[in-house]
Amino acid sequence: MHNNFQGCDASVLLDYEGSERRFPASKTLRGFELIEDIKSEMEKAYPKLVSCADILTAASRSATYQLGGPYWPNAYGRRDSKNSYARDVEKVPSGRRDITGLLETFQSYGLNVLDLVILSGAHTIGKAYCGTIQSRLYNFNATHGTDPSIDPSFDMAW
Repeated sequence: MHNNFQGCDASVLLDYEGSERRFPASKTLRGFELIEDIKSEMEKAYPKLVSCADILTAASRSATYQLGGPYWPNAYGRRDSKNSYARDVEKVPSGRRDITGLLETFQSYGLNVLDLVILSGAHTIGKAYCGTIQSRLYNFNATHGTDPSIDPSFDMAW
């Protein structure tokens, strides 16, 4: 299957003007130094054998498992990208879209509902900034201050 994404190629680790890492939505990403440290140690033990993409995949799986999610075996052998383009991040659907819009976007890339669930879950471990949900909490539309689909029993006084 071919899609327009390069996938787990570690291209977000590349840091130069116009790269994915410089895209505003990527500013919430952390841990670059840790991945670089792991890569350095792996290179000492196994020169040119383990890619940054493999390290990111293993780290993502381990973090998911440590947070109570499933464990899955990883196939290794990914190649690191030599290119990174901020425009590729623009192809990622916004978390502000409704489920219908998300499904349509994923299907347009040849992905299915399971892909949507897995990728959405994997990208929600960590930090979110108020700006990503603020409109749903305080200014949903002209008739509702808060999005009526948010369960009112949720404690909004974090």
